[in-house]
Amino acid sequence: MFDLSLYRIEKALAATDNPHLHLPPTIHVAGTNGKCSTITFMRSILENAGYKVHQFTSPHLLRVNERIYLAGHDISDEKLNELFQQLVPVAKECELSWFEFLTLIAMKAFADVPADVLLLETGLGGEFDATNVIPHSVASVITPISYDHKQYLGSTLTEIAKAKAGIIKQNVPVFSAHQEDEVKPILLQKARYLNSSLHEENKGWNVSREQNQWNLHFENESMTLPYPQKLLGSHQLQNAALAISTLKTLNIFPLTHSHICEGIRSAYMPGRLMPVKILPYESEIWFDGGHNPAAAEVLVDFFKERKEKPLTCIIGMLNTKNPKDFIDTLKLITGQFIFIPISHNSLSLSPADLCVFEPQALQAESLREALLKAKDNVLICGSFYLASEVMVPPTENKQ
Repeated sequence: MFDLSLYRIEKALAATDNPHLHLPPTIHVAGTNGKCSTITFMRSILENAGYKVHQFTSPHLLRVNERIYLAGHDISDEKLNELFQQLVPVAKECELSWFEFLTLIAMKAFADVPADVLLLETGLGGEFDATNVIPHSVASVITPISYDHKQYLGSTLTEIAKAKAGIIKQNVPVFSAHQEDEVKPILLQKARYLNSSLHEENKGWNVSREQNQWNLHFENESMTLPYPQKLLGSHQLQNAALAISTLKTLNIFPLTHSHICEGIRSAYMPGRLMPVKILPYESEIWFDGGHNPAAAEVLVDFFKERKEKPLTCIIGMLNTKNPKDFIDTLKLITGQFIFIPISHNSLSLSPADLCVFEPQALQAESLREALLKAKDNVLICGSFYLASEVMVPPTENKQ
């Protein structure tokens, strides 16, 4: 098992003048699903209000630059290469993992370039995540916690929640989406121990939906808001509400109702319930990088609301995930499964591996082959690592 600790990254940071001590005000985000969407809503709102935003997220879809967002733009190739060359010797000496190395690069970039706020997403867990080297934050944000990375974080929701709660800091407010019953006392106990106020969905705020708008209700205020136009699915209202509630309650970044509305309307992040066109195929094709049971439930809810014919689900997954529960959940909307490998990834499960969980499924050796076998509209899912095949189709498919 990988050694989860902060020793290596702390040693590397100390060798590079501790850039993590020179960051802008930081909002630290952990959870299982919805982390990146919540950050995307916060960034969109803040940028609509004129703030310069840094952002660290994972994984990337096509280019590693996507993970490090510097005051309005993904880090440039030149800056990334400069920091890469500068920090490689330190990474080797400290035996950093790939994620730790990227975190080191990000911290240096964020310290070098001025910004008003940093939105910082954990990569794995919380307590021993490389991002948790920051000594202070202005808010700890916890998105819904469910089963994922069980080989690292534990086999129960209680164990996983304890790991995620590790980002909570002394006297720093905590904002939590609705959680399972096993999770709630873990967050409350940690917040009380560190004298940190806990703001929870359905207590501090709640959401109601109407046909053309939705409402966010606080204790003494209600806001009428537009639906997101580029982040689809009813679950995105939970993420948007968490983002707004965090920023409004913090009240350190003045925002108007117009900033919030336009931020919600225009927020965009590829790879989540994303319609794609892969020529010459004429069927409706969707891509979603979700890979755990909670993500599958979101997909089921979305496609059930559309009330369309059963989908063909084309799935590729890594051997670090839980295929059985993911596939079982998707059976509620799927008329046909086709399993594919994830190209150029040594952790990819083979189509035969996945057929253990659905023996009636078809197998294909590529996305192109799978699309030729598909009968209905298509959902491609199971891993963000499929994005390079979805968003950059094979040459023979281009016209």
